[in-house]
Amino acid sequence: MGFDFNFIMEQIPYLMLGARNTLIISVIVLLLAVIVGIVGALAKTSGGRFLRLITGMYVEIARNTPELVQIYFVFFVFPSLGLKFNSFVSGVIAMTFFGGGYLVEVFRAGIEAVPKTQVEAAKSLALKNRQIIVNIVFPQALKICLPSLIGYLIFILKMSSLLATIGIVELTFVANDVIANNFHAFEMFSAVALLYLIMVWTISWLLGIVEKRFKYEL
Repeated sequence: MGFDFNFIMEQIPYLMLGARNTLIISVIVLLLAVIVGIVGALAKTSGGRFLRLITGMYVEIARNTPELVQIYFVFFVFPSLGLKFNSFVSGVIAMTFFGGGYLVEVFRAGIEAVPKTQVEAAKSLALKNRQIIVNIVFPQALKICLPSLIGYLIFILKMSSLLATIGIVELTFVANDVIANNFHAFEMFSAVALLYLIMVWTISWLLGIVEKRFKYEL
C-alpha cells in the first residue's frame, strides 16, 4: 500500500487546527510555568524554612511522578473533589504543574549563579530587596536561564501530545481521530511527525535569534 498524498491534502485543515491548538497550549503553559518557576525559585532562595520545605515538596512531586499521571489526576480526580474543569483547562493546569516544577530549579540555579558580591554591593548602597532582585539579580539570572527556557518550550510542545488522552484537539488527537475512521496511519503519523519537526525547528531558529540579541543587549 503506497503513501496517499491526496488523503493528506484533504486533512490539512484539520491538521492545521491541531497544530494551532498545540502552539496555543504550549505558549500558555510556558507563560504560567515561568511565573510558577520564578515564585518557587524566590521561595527556595529567599524564603523562610517553611516556604523552602513546601516548595521542595512541590518540586519533588512535579519532577518525580509521570506527566500522564498528573494529567489524569487533574482531569479525573479533581472533579471528585468538587473542582471541575474542561479538558483544555485540565491539560493546562497539569502541564503547568509539572513544568513549573522543572522551572523552579532552572530559575533557582540562575539566581544562585549571580555573584554574591553584586548583591552585597547593592545592599551596601541601601537598595531594597525588591530593587536588588528586579534590577540586579533577575536580569542576569534570566540571561543564564534563557537556553533552558528555550529547551523547555520545545519539551512542552512535544509533551502536549499527552493531552490527546483527555480529548484535547491537538496534533496527536487529530491523527488518532482520522486513523480511527480512515485507517491511514502511515500518512497521518508521517504528517504529524513532520509538523512537529517543522514547529520545533522554527521555534529553535526564532528563539536562537532572540537569545543572541538578548545576550548582546544585556
